Amino acid sequence: MRVLAAILATAAVACTDDAAPPTYGDGLGTPENPVPEDNLAYDVTSRIDVTGDAIPPEVHDATAGMTAFSSNPAHALLAAADPTMVQDLKTQIGSTLAGQLEGWMNTEIDKAKVATKTMRQFATDVVSITESTLTHFYLPSTLSMTPAKTTHALAGINFRPLALDIVVPVGGLTADVLTQHPTLAVAEGGAITLGDQKFGIAFGDHAWSGITLAVTTLYGTGVQGTLSTGVNCDTLAKAVAARCYSSSCVGHESQLRAVCASGVTALTSTLNQNVIAFHLDVFRFMSGTATLVDMNGDGLADRIDNGTWETQIKLVTLREAPAMFTAKK
Repeated sequence: MRVLAAILATAAVACTDDAAPPTYGDGLGTPENPVPEDNLAYDVTSRIDVTGDAIPPEVHDATAGMTAFSSNPAHALLAAADPTMVQDLKTQIGSTLAGQLEGWMNTEIDKAKVATKTMRQFATDVVSITESTLTHFYLPSTLSMTPAKTTHALAGINFRPLALDIVVPVGGLTADVLTQHPTLAVAEGGAITLGDQKFGIAFGDHAWSGITLAVTTLYGTGVQGTLSTGVNCDTLAKAVAARCYSSSCVGHESQLRAVCASGVTALTSTLNQNVIAFHLDVFRFMSGTATLVDMNGDGLADRIDNGTWETQIKLVTLREAPAMFTAKK
């Protein structure tokens, strides 16, 4: 009896070990009802659009300095520069000449062009690039699926301001949480539903890299370099120092140069700090729906169409933003 019991116990273990692997369900895996190809990394592109009331005011605040520069470069430079240096300069040259200072500075700034554009046009481009980068972007990722496990991994961020195509890799920063394992349900007609996913992205740092690459593509160097080249504080200071009104001349070339350089640095630094302050510490796909498409009739999906994410983004406060996705082998 003991021998027989042992044999029966062994048989029971063997049956357990040979249990059928999980499947997506009966009747699936046909051309009409395709399923994902096991362990294949589908290339996914998700489009994120933060629009309307979902755009936090901090997005426009981030570009306030450059917006002001596009309208009145000299006023923006003096407002951004070290206030003590600006006040000392105005005191030294007197109120009459100080009242003419912005106009003379603007005359010199408006003479310059970089990549065929004036500095006002450059500032307008920077504003457009920055606001587009912060509110409209694409997330390339990979999606691997089996009945037992699904893995979704972000691979980068794709920014497309002013019709450019800028890809910034992600990963390596503390805030980056790039891999999730959502639940997956497959139904008739290739309908799939993906469960909750919570990512984290050091978004501001990656966005600044994207802005820098976009500006460099258009102007040959980044924001600081282009602004410094176009404004050219040495040339500006020399020209403005030689200006006279009635019998009084400005002079103070070295002070003018220092104030100008201070303003250029502060404008760029402020834009940089405002952008990198944006972190997607909450970036959530609460659910996703899409349709598997079988192109060759083998019952396995060759692409994924009509993908929609129900998304929550915390740029500053928690907001919902529409998101679409597609995928292919």
